[in-house]
Amino acid sequence: MKFKEKCLLSVLLIALMIRAVIPVAAFAATGSLSLSFHDADTIDYLNLAQSILTSSTFSNTEGNPEVFRTPGYPALLGLGLLVGHVEIATVIIQVVLSTLTVLLVFQMAFTVTGCREAALISALLYSFEPLSFTYASLLMSETLFTALMALFMYCFLRFLKSRSAGDLLFAAVALTASAYVRPIGYFLIWILALGLFIWVTAKVRPALYGLAIIALYLVISMPAIGAWNLRNYVQTGFGGFSTSGIWNLYSIYVPVWENIAQGKIIGSRRLPEKEWPIPPHEAPANYDVMKASIADCIMKHPWVVFSYGTKTAFRFFLYPGAERTIGLFGYRAPPLTIKDRTGKSFLEKRMIDLRDSPSFFLTDLMFGLFTATAMVLAAVGLVGARLYKETAGVFLLGIMLYFTITSVGPLNVYRFRHPVMPIVCTLAGTGLYLSIQRLVIRRRWKDTGETMSHSG
Repeated sequence: MKFKEKCLLSVLLIALMIRAVIPVAAFAATGSLSLSFHDADTIDYLNLAQSILTSSTFSNTEGNPEVFRTPGYPALLGLGLLVGHVEIATVIIQVVLSTLTVLLVFQMAFTVTGCREAALISALLYSFEPLSFTYASLLMSETLFTALMALFMYCFLRFLKSRSAGDLLFAAVALTASAYVRPIGYFLIWILALGLFIWVTAKVRPALYGLAIIALYLVISMPAIGAWNLRNYVQTGFGGFSTSGIWNLYSIYVPVWENIAQGKIIGSRRLPEKEWPIPPHEAPANYDVMKASIADCIMKHPWVVFSYGTKTAFRFFLYPGAERTIGLFGYRAPPLTIKDRTGKSFLEKRMIDLRDSPSFFLTDLMFGLFTATAMVLAAVGLVGARLYKETAGVFLLGIMLYFTITSVGPLNVYRFRHPVMPIVCTLAGTGLYLSIQRLVIRRRWKDTGETMSHSG
């Protein structure tokens, strides 16, 4: 085995060790699988997984067809239910998936830069990425979704270089599968189709081959997502892929926008004051009402929507999210909406964290420093390697922009950054490599200058 291959294997072993030790230590600390590995949405996923196994349907606890969530992650949980130890089996699978994502980050970076050393640094950075090793231990859809997104991005980056139909086929399959895990991937399928058409028209010759490429992508992706749309329409009358976007906008975003427009103070994590009467699984006619209300609010308050979204974008990129990590071990972060935090500056809030929960403060500080450093290095890599001028760099930036736009707002919690971090670490590894190279060159210049001075 060559030295560089040994280096990659070492990085993967480090990543695996981190992701394997955390759930073991968490269970040792709490003695409870559910306390350590369950989150707020876990019970819904488990109920849907049980529905698939027991009745071969995808139904909620009321027995109605589920249109809010998609079946990808419940299907994974079903494997654990079949084994009889859903938490243990699922965490093991997710630890493996998260480690494979580290490998995909290496492949992404190597495909973009052609530099194995930079790719190794990118993989090493992602090995220590907090969201990655935290959510590998939680029965939530993030790890599976991010692994599929990383596979999609790697295959599509290969396609941009090779223009191989095989690479595009695997990219389309991975992207479509990701939409079945988290519906947020659904709109990306359509956006990529448009982007692919523009790129093929401008870059691919002969034109007939370009048309064949577009046709292949459409043949793979559109029937797959259309099948779920058809299922929803036949069983419920709702013809969309998922009601989650409409429900979240109507029940959470619209009340927050309205409250801000009326001059009311909205805490960063406070639930809206208005309670909406329509549950997320009601008749399709209700969703027409929801859509109309959403559109009306956006038209009335476009500046509120834009300014609040811009404000929460900062939280999307830099909020550390340590509370969920310490939650694995049975600890809890200080409440985020208590009265003595309202109106306080960022530094004052951190001092309150230090007073109320030192373990949370220190973990949050370390995670925050890692995330901020990775973002800065990503910018260095993007500019230093001039990736913003390359199709591959524009593609990665486009994916980041998509998840940023679709995540900002009242529901913009740190976990939505999870699928963006493989891109950030890909670029950050390049930035760190370039920075090291420049330091080495400057050191050599300095040594050479000193030698010449002494010789003179």
